[in-house]
Amino acid sequence: MTRRLISNDQVLAGMLADPAFRAEWERTALARAVAEAVIRYRAEHQLTQTGLAWLLAGASPSWHGWKRLSTTPPWTPWSPCPAR
Repeated sequence: MTRRLISNDQVLAGMLADPAFRAEWERTALARAVAEAVIRYRAEHQLTQTGLAWLLAGASPSWHGWKRLSTTPPWTPWSPCPAR
């Protein structure tokens, strides 16, 4: 049997056929966009997670959780940034 690789886009297209998955994908669209922007910023500025967390006055484990969407920060986009 010959195996054929499929692209990420093809995998995603198949998964988006599931209404529950699609709803969750759409619900987390903003979080994915923010995560991509943060990763790009870190790469462009050669920052580690710890370095970026320090700039944001937070701890690296907290930031890691926010980036992976497993936790949320104690502030929202509408609240003042935490004091440094």
